[in-house]
Amino acid sequence: MNTYNNPVLEKLPLHLKQYLVEQQYERYTPIDQAVWRYVMRQNYSYLKDVAYYPLHSRHKKSRT
Repeated sequence: MNTYNNPVLEKLPLHLKQYLVEQQYERYTPIDQAVWRYVMRQNYSYLKDVAYYPLHSRHKKSRT
């Protein structure tokens, strides 16, 4: 399984590594990139309220 020398990908569980594919970024059009930006913003908009973010700074209580 190729992890492309990426330490984050190397730590993925084996069952997720099957989904790794090499990206051909030069083939992405500006429209493709805009679509992905939109999709990711929608995901974040939803997931920020329901997903678990351990030790994320917005969840830490201020001690001041």
